[in-house]
Formats: sequence, structure tokens, C-alpha cells
Amino acid sequence: MTSRSTREGSVGLLILLGIFTIGAAIYWLKDVRFGQTTYQINVDFPQANGVGRGTPVLFRGVQVGRVVSVTPKTNGIEAKLEITPGELRMPPELLIEPSRQGLIGEAVVEITPSVLISDDIGTMTPISPDCDSQVIVCDGDRLTGRASGQVLNSLAQLAELYGDPEFFENFTNALASLSVASEEIVTLSRDLSAFTEVLETEVKQLGVNANQITASINGTADNINNLTKEVALVTNNLNDLIVNNSDNITTTIASINQSSDELGLLVAELRPTIAQLNSTLTDSDITQLLNNLEVLSANLRDFSDQLSSETNILTIQQLLDSARATFANAEKITADLDQLTGDPQFRDNVRRLVNGLSQLVSSTEQLEQRVQTAQVLNTVASQLETKELSKPILTKPVKNY
Repeated sequence: MTSRSTREGSVGLLILLGIFTIGAAIYWLKDVRFGQTTYQINVDFPQANGVGRGTPVLFRGVQVGRVVSVTPKTNGIEAKLEITPGELRMPPELLIEPSRQGLIGEAVVEITPSVLISDDIGTMTPISPDCDSQVIVCDGDRLTGRASGQVLNSLAQLAELYGDPEFFENFTNALASLSVASEEIVTLSRDLSAFTEVLETEVKQLGVNANQITASINGTADNINNLTKEVALVTNNLNDLIVNNSDNITTTIASINQSSDELGLLVAELRPTIAQLNSTLTDSDITQLLNNLEVLSANLRDFSDQLSSETNILTIQQLLDSARATFANAEKITADLDQLTGDPQFRDNVRRLVNGLSQLVSSTEQLEQRVQTAQVLNTVASQLETKELSKPILTKPVKNY
């Protein structure tokens, strides 16, 4: 009795275990998940393209559900998609299309959002009562998908195209042209390398020339500096010469002017005397004439002594030598400056300096002429004194009445 009850209980347990296993298998095949919320959407496709019941649904490349059913219609098919979890929010602007993945071409349904969802929608979910289809996709919404190209059909078309003799010939010609182009590119690369080497050599030579030009410019700048120093030295020497001899020059010029004035006065006094000699001479006239000649001789002697003094002659000679040397240096410096620089203002300054020196030389030449004139006058005075000593005494002629 006991063994029979045990056998009957075991059979009952086996039956219950079988029923449970079959039910679990059915639920597993149907992908039933306990404790998870889901929502469904209806999508219309022009073609199925391998989509059937159980086809995975991908959102941004991640599986989020499956196809529950596929219903053929007159103008397409209707696929019901089950999305898990129920809190997954998707914008209403979606790109839904069937495609194939992997080497065996497994069919999947890809969902790609076209826009982003705003953050101000709060706690709205597709299964909530306040779900707005204008904001997110809600449970039971109907969307429109699009058909994607068949991978196998595309491969078949590609194989058919590749098997076309004309296409194969064109493809072969294209490869030959590509080979020729590659050879030309290699040749161009070699030419470019040679050009780069030549350019590098030219750049190095240009650098050497630039260094030489820089050195020449530096040398020219040094020459200009030296020339400027020489000009400054000549100017200082000229200033020192003028300052040191200014007193002597002033004294000499004053003496010459005074002597010239006295000589002019004497000549003016001699004119009436000569006029009287041409007419009639009296004893008083002769005496006055002799006195005037004595005064003239004394003045000429003093003038000659002043001009013949060693100090004045040495001063005049130094002044003439310095003026000539300064004038020659100024002309040389002007020529050098014209060659080195083209500054018009500098040339004008040097020109004014040369003109001033020329005037100084002219003044010294006038001084030389006056010295010569004084010497001539001194000689004339000496001759006049000699004639006075040898001249007979003049008597007044007796008039006959």
C-alpha cells in the first residue's frame, strides 16, 4: 500500500514538473520577462525585408525589444514592436528601418532618433497617463518606417556588373591608367626631391650672399663713422685756428683798414698839390709840398713797417696755409660724402662751409694784394725821397712888366 502511494506520488510530481518545464519553455520562447514593464508601438513598412516575429529591435545599436507580430497589408506590412523597459523615452522623429547584420545576414529593426529630447519633460514616460505623443513616443503609437536595401540583391547586382565584359574592360583600363599615374607620381616625386635639393643649395648661397652684404654694410657704416669723425676733427681744428688767431686777425684787419684810410687821405691831399704844381709854384707851395711828401713818406714807412712785421707776416701765412688745407680737406670730405651718402641737407651744410672757406681765402688774397700795394707804395716813397734830395731849389720866376 505504501509503495503504491509512493509510486502514484512520484508520477504526479513528474507530471507537474513536466507541465512546469513546458510552461517555462513556452514563456522563454515568447521572451516573457517577469517584473519588467513594456510598451508596444506599431510601425508600417513598405516591405518586410526578412522582418518576422521575434526579430530583435535595436535603439542606437542596443537591443531594446523584439517584433511581436507582423501583419501583411495591401500597401505594406504592419509590425508590432515591443520595447523594454517601459521607461525608455524616444522622440517622435525616428528613423525606423529593417536591416541585416553579420555574415549570415540576420534581420534586425534599427531605430535611430533624428532629434534630441528636451530635459524639461519631467517624469513623463511612454506608459504614463499624461504621455504626450508630440513630445515622446507613447504606448500604442503608430509610426512609419522605411525599407532598406537588400544586401544580397546588392551583392548580386555587383556580381552581375563585374561579370559584364565592357565593365571589366573599363575597370582594367582604369587600373592601367592608375598604374601609369602612379609611375608619373613617382617621377614627379623624384623631380620634386631634386628641385628641393637645388632650392636648398640656392637658399644656402643666398644666406652666404646675405652675410657678405651685411658685412659690406657694416664696413660702409664704419667708413661713414670714421669720415664723420674726420669732419668733426677738421671742424674743431678750424674753430681752434679761428679762435686762437682771432685777435691777430682782428688787429691786422684794423691796421690795414686804418692804413688804407690814411693812404686815401694822402692821395686826396696830393691831388690839389699836383694841380698847383701844374700851374705856378711859390716858395710856400714848394715848402708845403715838401712837408706833405715828408708826411706821406713817414706814413708809408709806418704802413710798410706794420705790414712787414714778422708777427703779421707769420700770422697771415699761417692763416693762408690753414685755409688752403681746410679747403682741400673740405673738398675731399665732400667728394667722399657724395659717394657714401646722398643726404641733400648734409651736402648743403658742407657746401656752405666750403663757401665760407672760399670767402676766407678771398679775404686773405685781398690782404696779400694790399700787402703788395703797400710794398709798391713804400718803394714809391723811397724813390720820392731820393728825388727830393737830388731836386734843385725852385725859384719864383720874375714877371716882366
